[in-house]
Amino acid sequence: MRTTTALRTLAAALLTSGILAVTSVGTTATAAPPTLARGHGGGAGAFGGFGFWTPGVVVAPGWLDVRQLPTPVSPVVNRLLPGFQDSVQCVVLGPSFNGNPYWYWLSGVRAWAPAGFVYTYGLRVPYC
Repeated sequence: MRTTTALRTLAAALLTSGILAVTSVGTTATAAPPTLARGHGGGAGAFGGFGFWTPGVVVAPGWLDVRQLPTPVSPVVNRLLPGFQDSVQCVVLGPSFNGNPYWYWLSGVRAWAPAGFVYTYGLRVPYC
């Protein structure tokens, strides 16, 4: 089985990482990803990611607020530290945040994150 440098790096990071911090803010009730939203990528799933998810890591300069809906005015449901790792399930096109209109559904924290602050190791993320 061939592996890429990004995959080896991710595996090493997962094996050597310590505890990742997540601080809850308010309620953790979230909306499920919409099924009719437009997104980009279109092929991670079984093709570019790992099963039906793509690995992602928060690359924000500080705490990243993740939201109930894919919009910057939606309620914040969690705050993630840079380096936090989660599964990116899918992507939608929504209101632009910091110049990027794409939003990722993070399946572990069950919240939406602006795509510009989540690195997916160059892997494509499927549409929601």
